Amino acid sequence: MGERRRHDLWRRLQPVAPADETVWDRVSTACEMVLHHVRIDAVAVSVSCRGLEHTVATDGWAEQIEDYQHTLGEGPVPDVLQSGLAVLAPDLLAKANRWPVLTTRAAANTVAAVFAVPLPDTRSNPVGVLTLYRRTTGPLSTAELRHTAVMAGFIAKLIELDDEPPDPEGVRVRAMLAAATELLATRHSITREDALVLLRAHAYVQDRPLHHIAEAVVNQDLSLDDDRGR
Repeated sequence: MGERRRHDLWRRLQPVAPADETVWDRVSTACEMVLHHVRIDAVAVSVSCRGLEHTVATDGWAEQIEDYQHTLGEGPVPDVLQSGLAVLAPDLLAKANRWPVLTTRAAANTVAAVFAVPLPDTRSNPVGVLTLYRRTTGPLSTAELRHTAVMAGFIAKLIELDDEPPDPEGVRVRAMLAAATELLATRHSITREDALVLLRAHAYVQDRPLHHIAEAVVNQDLSLDDDRGR
């Protein structure tokens, strides 16, 4: 990608609108740019840095698939965050052995292909993931992959340069999940990892966001004792 095109893309992402525009508004604009230039149906960005979790998506369809991955702890997004490497799934059903639960949910929501690339920080560690969703199978072209990688770098830069205070809702959600995990680990004498698995299982069965289950546990509106044989 030439320097001239990089400059043009960056110029289009500069704050030219209202002073109250947030970094997430600009990330949303970047997602729309990807949607315009690549043959896909939806785009999402999930950020996991500075102790925060935040998701931006071009529509509710993509946002729901992002939420499934966060709830289940499996899929392209968790894999990219863990490995720092891109995950390309031009035929999502072919990944059923790798992501058995997600592929079932995705098929029910007409997701046929997923392409996820990391948002790298200055040390090339992933601070989030740019994910492209499509309702038909098939690979991206070399030019489309290149454009996606460039936009991932731009989005990462937007996040890096952001000096806004942390999103209060993001902080609250993360704290709630940590509290619920600790509470279940202590109550059932299990590891935090097993406690998180228990939360994910309930979120999946009830088809509710993970943080909703965590909040119910912390507020004692939901007991998971029966699942531990008590």
